[in-house]
Amino acid sequence: PDIQDDPEVPLELLTAMFGTLSGLVLLGGLVCLVGGRSAIRLRGWAWALAGAIVALFLATPAGVFALILVIIGEKAFLERAAPSEA
Repeated sequence: PDIQDDPEVPLELLTAMFGTLSGLVLLGGLVCLVGGRSAIRLRGWAWALAGAIVALFLATPAGVFALILVIIGEKAFLERAAPSEA
């Protein structure tokens, strides 16, 4: 059934549902962008991991790939964050 044409469902409810959903997707996209930037710069492994996890829900194939790469690259993040002893 088409929920938009149902007279028992008020327009305000639909607007609130779609507004909330779009806000969550927008927030998730922001976390993905911050995480991706952290991953590229090899700074902030936690942000990179959070971005990959959120991408897992927003864009599943790319999220799986991102999560695998971030987990594999954890050592590179930690080496970059530790001060070099040379």
